[in-house]
Amino acid sequence: MEQTKAIGTVSRSRLSNAAHLGMNEEINQRLTPLSVADTKISEMRKTYADAIAREQDCVNRITKSASTEQLEKLDADRDLTFRFMVNIVEAYCICPTEQLQLAAKRLDAILGAYHALNEKAFSEETAGIDGLLNDLGGDAAKADIELLKLENFVSLLSQQNQDYKDLDRTRTDEYTARVKVETSEARKATDEALDAIVRRVNAMQEMEPTPETVAFIDAVNQIYKKYSDLIAAKADKNKKPDTPIV
Repeated sequence: MEQTKAIGTVSRSRLSNAAHLGMNEEINQRLTPLSVADTKISEMRKTYADAIAREQDCVNRITKSASTEQLEKLDADRDLTFRFMVNIVEAYCICPTEQLQLAAKRLDAILGAYHALNEKAFSEETAGIDGLLNDLGGDAAKADIELLKLENFVSLLSQQNQDYKDLDRTRTDEYTARVKVETSEARKATDEALDAIVRRVNAMQEMEPTPETVAFIDAVNQIYKKYSDLIAAKADKNKKPDTPIV
């Protein structure tokens, strides 16, 4: 007896979030003819589309959290300190006292390597300030800093940069944990909606095959094969789909 054509499977849990979303978007696009032909499938497709939209929101989300305002404030504070130090050093570069002028010029050479640091992207500025503080930590630079009475401002810049990094790290950890949970839940909802459609289509194909069910089954199996191949390539293995596709 000839085996009934049916939709196979794919290791969805092994797909990245982007790949999982892409696969379901492709399948949803192939549902149009079948949803027109079958009222029940049409209703199930709405649930499926809603689940995909929720998953897409998780995958593509750009969040402005409450802590963003705090980060911007910390960034503005360190910008102010950096600009103040630059301005003071530049002023001393034309100081009539030769000793102070020479010290200022040596520090200006160091600061010059970090030109417009306060205008850089947040992460780039953070790394830049770390580099600047390291350069200012040498014995010669420390002596010049003390001579120009800038040690308190160097310490302040260091503390401000550390405060920024601490908050940014906390926010990133919290956001990552939250999005991971939400994305997992969204993927589960999408999988459940697709499973319901697959069961319905396979049952329809077994009981009363139509051109629409055949076309959808073939399309989904091809999509599954493509993503199974993607999984195999990523794992550097020659893996076939989880179950034979009929």
